Amino acid sequence: MHFLALLVAITAAARLAYVMLRKHHRRTLQGLARQWRMHYSPRDRFDLADRIAERFPLPGAAEMLVLDLIYGTEGDFYRYIFSAEYTSGVTRAKRRHRRVVTFREPKGRAARGDWSPLVLAPEELTVIEQYRNLKEAIEKAGASSETAAAHPALSPSLEEREGKA
Repeated sequence: MHFLALLVAITAAARLAYVMLRKHHRRTLQGLARQWRMHYSPRDRFDLADRIAERFPLPGAAEMLVLDLIYGTEGDFYRYIFSAEYTSGVTRAKRRHRRVVTFREPKGRAARGDWSPLVLAPEELTVIEQYRNLKEAIEKAGASSETAAAHPALSPSLEEREGKA
């Protein structure tokens, strides 16, 4: 009985630690969203997982899940920054990965061909650092036409900006 009680106590402590860490993670992302004048949702409220699965730039990515969505408007576009969880590997060595991804789509839900390419943050960064890295890249691309040409997913194209001017 003592062993069972010990196992229950360890499980409860682990669950409590997980809940506290997840709450801190969500608060941090909510703060980033507020700072960036965007909105935060812990869930995939726009069903992005199904929509991006076929366009995901890493071959063999399966079982796509979208979490911690930060979204907002960017001119005539919607910008999404989110954590994508996916499984890679074909046989025994299947592994679950998490990468932060961004893309934008035109308002009015035009054809999917009008989406920007999906841009993934560097894998070696922590999840929060990946969000910051992508946001910095978006801001740099918006401020620099050279970067915008190099990263069309991050900023409006030169033609789009000239059309608005």
